[in-house]
Amino acid sequence: MNGKQGKIEITTQYRESGSERQESEEHTISVHTYPSEVALAQVSATGSQTTNLGNYNSRRIAVSVTLPCAVEEIDSAFERAFEIVNQQMSRRTQS
Repeated sequence: MNGKQGKIEITTQYRESGSERQESEEHTISVHTYPSEVALAQVSATGSQTTNLGNYNSRRIAVSVTLPCAVEEIDSAFERAFEIVNQQMSRRTQS
């Protein structure tokens, strides 16, 4: 298998008394590529959390990742995708 760069996008939304602000960041990760004769699939995992900041204000953090995989590797690819989502969510919700 060859290596290729993939991306994770993380979005944070802030809502404060009628206004909204959104921040996005993108991270690069290494993913595997496969020969063209291998049956391919993709798995996606998403997690989000909305925190009530009081006084009608909230913060929403969403993390989504999509990984390529061989059909035979779908189960392990889902595990890896959710592992990445959970790691990113933990980093951002500890503040």
